[in-house]
Amino acid sequence: MPVGAFSIQKLNRLLGRVFSQAELVEALENLGCDVEGVEELVFHRCGRCQNILERFVSALPIERCRDCGFEGDGPLEEVGRDRVIRLDLLADRPDLLDVGGLTRALKGYLGLERGLISYRVFRGDWRLVVRRSAPSYRPFIRCAVVRLRVDLPLLREIMRLQEHLHWAIGRDRKLSSIGVYNLGVLTPPIYYTALHAKKGRFTPLGMPGESLSGEEILRRHPKGVGYGHLLEGRSRYPLLVDARGQVLSMPPVINSEETRLREGVEEFFVDVTGTSQKAVEDTLATFLCSLVEWGAKVWSVEVERKDGEVEVGPNLRSRWLSVDYQRAKDWLGLEFSQEEFVRYLEKMRLSARPVGGRGKFRVFYPPYRSDIRHPVDIFEDVAIAVGYSKFPDALVPTMTVGEQREEERISDLARQVMLGLGFTEIMSLMQTTEQRHLDSFGYSSLDYVRLANPKSQERNVVRCHLKTGIMEVFVKNRLAAKPQKFFELGNVVLVDTSRETCTREERRLVFGITDREVGYAHIRAVMDALLRELVLDFEEVEYEPLEDGAFLPNRAARVRAGGYWGELGEVHPRVLESFGLTHPVVLGELCLREIEFSD
Repeated sequence: MPVGAFSIQKLNRLLGRVFSQAELVEALENLGCDVEGVEELVFHRCGRCQNILERFVSALPIERCRDCGFEGDGPLEEVGRDRVIRLDLLADRPDLLDVGGLTRALKGYLGLERGLISYRVFRGDWRLVVRRSAPSYRPFIRCAVVRLRVDLPLLREIMRLQEHLHWAIGRDRKLSSIGVYNLGVLTPPIYYTALHAKKGRFTPLGMPGESLSGEEILRRHPKGVGYGHLLEGRSRYPLLVDARGQVLSMPPVINSEETRLREGVEEFFVDVTGTSQKAVEDTLATFLCSLVEWGAKVWSVEVERKDGEVEVGPNLRSRWLSVDYQRAKDWLGLEFSQEEFVRYLEKMRLSARPVGGRGKFRVFYPPYRSDIRHPVDIFEDVAIAVGYSKFPDALVPTMTVGEQREEERISDLARQVMLGLGFTEIMSLMQTTEQRHLDSFGYSSLDYVRLANPKSQERNVVRCHLKTGIMEVFVKNRLAAKPQKFFELGNVVLVDTSRETCTREERRLVFGITDREVGYAHIRAVMDALLRELVLDFEEVEYEPLEDGAFLPNRAARVRAGGYWGELGEVHPRVLESFGLTHPVVLGELCLREIEFSD
């Protein structure tokens, strides 16, 4: 989980009032933020790409730019310091990933402002055209024009917020990624098209004077190396260009050097591309709403899709959910009036309006709250507004005491017995192949579960016995000293058409020995010792002959003992040959318990 650093001075400036360090930390913790502490942050400027890099004062000075790879004769130039609050960033609240978003939430929680914020989008005249050549594997794009003077602190905040949203909503740029460009150097309209991996060239951000193809960027540029896997195997990459053919970016990897956002810029163009329409829209809305907290104004951009349809965005209108007041009280276990319910929501920068009577409300939430998807999310906000410290302490009315499941108790006992007998425990995979699991043992009539869409043909069936894992371990250790004694405890899945899922699970124990001279008597002695510990009355144990293709005729038996049953014997030479083993092997398998998941 990444850690964010938020300037105390900047928070107080945006709040419009000076709060102490302790007051801010307490308010942030009550909002659900995980505060790690307070520390001094040091800023360094790269001598090549001019990007601002950060480190905590306790860390070593920065000598290499993580963006462009530039290294000087010593540490990069230090350009400032700031006192910051360190927070563990939470992916479920992307609106709290920057100082603007935190300020917005703190204003409500500290009583400086209340209720829902309305965001205005002015009608703009910029247009983006999605050409037919635009990659279908990254089809979604939304844009906006922002008017806000960029200084060094704001530039740092924009870059930091981009990366945080790439992580929280974009899933490391896979679902969505943001591009920000100097509007003053662009010529409308903007085109979303494709770049040939080897032919098209442009100057990537942080590498002035170098013109690289898309393929070269993925090999040589730090961002290309880091995110090239998102374009792996493609012959054409996403590309944004203006009417003069000037490259804006190659999403989701890198912007161009010519269109980079710099200090002093007063208008900039923002795009978000991605593979998920919701992620793209949520990312853009969260990004723009945070910039508005800094005083930005937002203009719309028309996006002409491949089919000719025109969409105008961004959409920064509020959304709403139907919420039941009584259900909120029942969920939280608290008593509060409807008026208090509304005030709690306003404290969290939401608003509510009664509809139809009987405690029904329409709760409105802003576009940056992409985490709100269900009334329970609204209830959580009410709980935060009330304050978890004010919840009454009470025992759970249905008090229960945890205890070990029966199959685990039996398994622990069996494990101790096998370890005491000198066996080593192994763990094998639940999935295997028909050839290894069935054909190698001569099992032609067993019912088993086969995966309809396996990720690998090496794992296309679910095991119905445990012998395969033991035999494979013997194969891997065939050159090691003998004797070898292994056991495994695990579940098998059997076909059972009487069940809803047509399957059932059993907890089983398998054990095996391989040596130059080993036979039925050896495995029978192990089974006897095991059953003496598992079965109180050993007179209940019964052995009977077993005909099984995996074992030698007349050298195998079936065992029944109370609620247990199993089989043991000398492995057939044909089975040994199929696994490539040259020494004799004896195996025993015991069903310990049928697994029930409903209790």
